[in-house]
Amino acid sequence: MINSTTTSSPRIAVWGAVLAACVLAAYANSFNGVFQFDDLRSIQNNASLHSLTAPGKLFSDPESIPRPVVALTFAIDYALFGTKPAGYHAFNVAAHLIAALLLFGIVRRTLLSEKLRARFESSATPLAFAVALVWALHPLQTEAVTYLVQRAESMMGMFFLLALYCAIRGAGSTAALRWTIGAIAAAAVGAGCKQVIVVLPVVVLLYDRCFISGTFKAAWKRAPALHAGLCVCWVIVLVLLLRMSSVAAAGFGIKQLNTLNYVMSQAVVIFHYLRLAFWPAGLVLDYDWKIERDWSRIAPCGIVLLALLGATIWQLRKNAAFGFVGAWFFLTLAPTSSVMPIADLAVEHRMYLALAAVVVAAVFAVHFVAGKLFQSAALPAWKATLMLFAAMAIALGAATYSRNVVYADYLGMLDDIVAKRPLNPRAYSMIAMDAMQKGDGAKALSNINKTVELRPNLSETHHMKGDVLAAQHDVDGAIASYQAALKINPKNTFSWVGLSDMWMARHKDNTAILRIANALKRTQSVPEIHQDMGNALAAAGQFNDAIFEFNQVLRLQPENEAAIVARGRVYELSGRESEAIASYRAAMAENPDRLGVGNALAWILATSPNDALRNGAQAVALAERASTLTQNKHPLFLDTLGAAYAEVGQFDKAAAAAENALKQLPTNAPLVKEIQAHVALYKTGKPIRDKK
Repeated sequence: MINSTTTSSPRIAVWGAVLAACVLAAYANSFNGVFQFDDLRSIQNNASLHSLTAPGKLFSDPESIPRPVVALTFAIDYALFGTKPAGYHAFNVAAHLIAALLLFGIVRRTLLSEKLRARFESSATPLAFAVALVWALHPLQTEAVTYLVQRAESMMGMFFLLALYCAIRGAGSTAALRWTIGAIAAAAVGAGCKQVIVVLPVVVLLYDRCFISGTFKAAWKRAPALHAGLCVCWVIVLVLLLRMSSVAAAGFGIKQLNTLNYVMSQAVVIFHYLRLAFWPAGLVLDYDWKIERDWSRIAPCGIVLLALLGATIWQLRKNAAFGFVGAWFFLTLAPTSSVMPIADLAVEHRMYLALAAVVVAAVFAVHFVAGKLFQSAALPAWKATLMLFAAMAIALGAATYSRNVVYADYLGMLDDIVAKRPLNPRAYSMIAMDAMQKGDGAKALSNINKTVELRPNLSETHHMKGDVLAAQHDVDGAIASYQAALKINPKNTFSWVGLSDMWMARHKDNTAILRIANALKRTQSVPEIHQDMGNALAAAGQFNDAIFEFNQVLRLQPENEAAIVARGRVYELSGRESEAIASYRAAMAENPDRLGVGNALAWILATSPNDALRNGAQAVALAERASTLTQNKHPLFLDTLGAAYAEVGQFDKAAAAAENALKQLPTNAPLVKEIQAHVALYKTGKPIRDKK
């Protein structure tokens, strides 16, 4: 149990005040920070957060559903401060300060527990202060504090620590029920901040076993309401996840990222986190960490982590304090850095709670060594430890202050990312967008080209290049980029809108294209619109664009014969007869009953000026089948049959087929003169050579 008679002292407030002053000093310049990265989308430009009068809209926003408590705080901030970030930063710093004070209280009360009091009673407060101070001032925490949108992490951490603190205070207290209710309430609210809190019930149970009750059975028997009640966070997290329509950034269905390669990558990432914990140089807001496949990197990191995990399990079996510290590290990282793939492999804010375990281990390792070194000296081990970590805290606080300067400059942060992660495409794209807004076309284009070079298979990068080129009035280049984006993701509505705008800009005098482009901006899933656009572009001589549109028709309607034939015809008109033949053959292989496609293929085989492409025998077979199945009543098929007969030298049959076609056409039909010319050729013993 916790000895309540030793846990209160007038000096505790002084230690807490000093801790608060240090945190405020380190983060004093964070109030100058600007909206960075996801802040822009999730806060500044998120209309659902801009009104407190419509809570239904707020909590139906896709970005707010999994973290409604955080969304509510942002909405309150917006109501108070609008788009001025200083107020938002004040909230973040306050949450971090409260978390630091809670950690101070947790460590101090743990050292005063029956298990550890004999050894640490006189040094509990300064050692707890050292832990909380280093944890709070460490620059690795800046991403969770100064990066506004990561308030989710620091708020969850605050409620996580509050729940544990309440659980500790309730042990042996005459007001145990109040503390139990406080712990459960903190767990419930924390579940509305971030899903990482799901490990809280396990952490509290392990703490109870290690420092209060001695066994799991005794822990459960001592406080069943507490341990059962904390599981409310599981229910809330599950409900919130079920409410989400999709989880694009996390889950087991992320493209190109499975459990195995995520686990292997996390071995290297966690080792990187540990390196930053001991030497926080090279902090990066956006790592864009690639999947790890090099075993010379994976194996050493994995061995170290497995050794630490093994030591943790060994210590847990002994119910030792360091077993709990190790479990804290692995458990608080587990939801984001274990088996469930998350799109961003490495982000520093995931270490927010886990860093506490590293700091505790470091402080008490130093304290142990100091105890050996200063056994007979006048300087107590705790004073040596406090002095050392106070000096370290000054350096860490200065590094945090310096890191906050980077957060105060949008472009400065992007330049920082590029300098440290030169293969990060997101940073280049954001620099490009900023340059485009400022009218610096050259800078925008060079950076967006770098983005496309790094991520050629991502629809969004091509779309952004289209936007950059459109802003520079490079219509043809923008069209090509939007089309590249749509080939990768045909459902990219923004790219369809951009493409439609560019077609209207290029064909501002073509009323048909203007009309169809306007329709295409409103809906992209109607094949008839794409068919009409393809026909209009073909008529305007824009053959590549027409082919692109016919491909969209076939994406929506794979069996659309008219689109297959129209696309093939455009291939022919643009001098790509071999591609037309390949297209027709593929379509016939899928469905031999496509008579229109067979007729188009027969025509090329019979009339192409390219000797290598003509094949009269195949043309005759295709044309005879089409005419027979239509009972020789389809003039176009009969005309093709005549051309096929002429190619194999059967000119009488050719003339007869063509004349039969003429009989079935009105005298004013557009095809009449063309077929009459064919008959004249056949009667002179000449085949057709369609030169387009």
